[in-house]
Amino acid sequence: MKSKDWKEYLFKCLPYTLNNSKSLINLKNIKDSDVSLSIFIENTCDLNKIMEFNQRSEFKSMVEENRLVSGSLDRAIILVDKLGEFKKITHKNNLDTIIRKRLLFSGFSTLHDTSNKADLPQLELVEKNHLIELANIGCEFRVILNLDVIKAISSGYGREAIARRVGDLCNTCNLLGDDKNFKVVIDTRPEQYEPIWTFDNILLHREMNFTEKYYNSSFWSSDINEIELFNSYFDREFIMLQSKMTEMKLQLGIESTAEAIFKTVEAKLKKYQSLDGFEYV
Repeated sequence: MKSKDWKEYLFKCLPYTLNNSKSLINLKNIKDSDVSLSIFIENTCDLNKIMEFNQRSEFKSMVEENRLVSGSLDRAIILVDKLGEFKKITHKNNLDTIIRKRLLFSGFSTLHDTSNKADLPQLELVEKNHLIELANIGCEFRVILNLDVIKAISSGYGREAIARRVGDLCNTCNLLGDDKNFKVVIDTRPEQYEPIWTFDNILLHREMNFTEKYYNSSFWSSDINEIELFNSYFDREFIMLQSKMTEMKLQLGIESTAEAIFKTVEAKLKKYQSLDGFEYV
């Protein structure tokens, strides 16, 4: 399938009931995660100790004490700034770096194009460009995708939006290819989690409080113990899911990551076709 056909084909396959804004799942609003945030806030960082263990002194300017950011616009601005700085340092010093990402979809895809001049859509486009450029200069990406399209539907995304977002992700995967430094696996387990990722062993970044199609809070930390614990757990999980994805590709005759993403989204929608008159056509 040609990359330009992903969005169009997805749009044809998605159920027509997604044209309206009816929510298929009613999610209860949970107050700001005071309990989970306290876990991080109580563990204040000593910047001198952080740098003592941090082997990449080139990234000293990026080190953060525990930092909670509120507001979707501020969250996006800081993320874009961090990505830009990480890219600049990686390229200037010709470093081998790794970004680990566990999330629902990915900053490698967006609903928006350059014609949308609003701040948040523009920042999403810059984030996507930074990520692609990082991959192109050799930064290794290890990405775990949950592809929770049902959560997307319950949050108000319609048929067109889902087809555009997933199609754009497939296009990006085709663009970067199944290269040795761009590694994507799919987590099909019925687990729900919010985005969390690490910039090598420099920064840990969490996004929280999803409302109105954007995350409106984020948390940053350079706590080396927390980062190394997450990276270690992530890599074990990644290897396990990578093995499962290889088996899936062999069983279904799938040749690319883009096709695996499409097949997974298609299967998830079929699984939930009985919800509230949800018909798959």
